[in-house]
Amino acid sequence: MRKLSILVLIPFLAAATLTASSKWFATNTVNGVTLTGDYEEFPVGGLIEQSIVCELENARPGARVTFDMDGIVLGSTTVDNNGKAHLSRAYHLVPPDANGRPNGPRVNDGSLLTARSGPRTIVAVFQPVP
Repeated sequence: MRKLSILVLIPFLAAATLTASSKWFATNTVNGVTLTGDYEEFPVGGLIEQSIVCELENARPGARVTFDMDGIVLGSTTVDNNGKAHLSRAYHLVPPDANGRPNGPRVNDGSLLTARSGPRTIVAVFQPVP
């Protein structure tokens, strides 16, 4: 009887780590140009959805900007006429690891978001949102 109750609790405890969403935010301003990043992960049917949004404000219109997170390129976009660049990515139905976090690339406390345009670089550090 004791073995059965332990086996029943293990799936319950694993599922408990997947019940709430987690969010991180990053921001930094250099020479009037502001980089921000929002990252979220949340459970869906035992798997995890991830989304990341990167924005640059007051940048040079027409500049090509590449965003990366911890060295992983997320993509590139062009700064609009208002000095803004926006990039968003979603990763669907990612299997969780043993801790209930996405098994693979993900934002962690202290992860670095980088925006590059030619020789210019801005880096912001992700911190958890309470």
